[in-house]
Amino acid sequence: MVFHSDKFIFDGKTSSSEGIALVDTSSNDVLMDYGIPFSNKIRVENSFGGNPFYTYEDSPPDTITLEFCLLENDSTGAIWTEEQEERILNWLVQDKFCEFQSMDYPDLYFYLIATKVKKKRNHELRGILEIEFQPYYKHPIKKIKKTTEVSDEKSITINNSSISEKKVYPIFSIEALDNTECIIENTSFKNKNPLKISSLKKGQKIIIDNGMHLVIGENDENLFHLVDRNWVYLIKGENNLKVNGKVKIEIQCNLEVKL
Repeated sequence: MVFHSDKFIFDGKTSSSEGIALVDTSSNDVLMDYGIPFSNKIRVENSFGGNPFYTYEDSPPDTITLEFCLLENDSTGAIWTEEQEERILNWLVQDKFCEFQSMDYPDLYFYLIATKVKKKRNHELRGILEIEFQPYYKHPIKKIKKTTEVSDEKSITINNSSISEKKVYPIFSIEALDNTECIIENTSFKNKNPLKISSLKKGQKIIIDNGMHLVIGENDENLFHLVDRNWVYLIKGENNLKVNGKVKIEIQCNLEVKL
């Protein structure tokens, strides 16, 4: 079992509100697994002179299997009905990666999608749902959020402590405090043009996903024409984002971290 607390949050719903708990029927070991299991594949090639040259290959994290018990009370398994089973499966088995939080690590997020379901019952129809999940990342995600109001110009410092060497693309949620344009620049490195958002109206709200290249309004309307597509990203370490305009801005970053 990867998680040891029986309480969790999946796709915004708590296990307690849905009347189920995580259980482990497979092991009574003193030492137990922690985190998402993964392996790194290595490819070998012959270099000049016939010596082997090793490189890492990208590989997905291993699947994990979690067991879910329907509860009659805090410690007794309930009888599964068709209605209860359908409700739980509609929640846990979706066609997208969903946020999972274990109370082992309440500040960290795992992204999981169900790939296989087994139903295990006794003669009284008490038992578990055994679900195999594919994780999106090899490590959990720590969310960083910073919110501030800007009346002219303000600098915001964000420390990219991700263990990944890949660029981190933030999401901006912006509300115009007046008719304004907004310019966002990462001044921590040179030769990178700032992101410019033009023609914002007072009270207008806009979300910019720099990684997905999405620009939408509060009613999900496409506002791609308002930006110049100089997408903002974070490098490893300290990043200073300079924001110009009359706006309220929330900056959200997802950082891959080790347990």
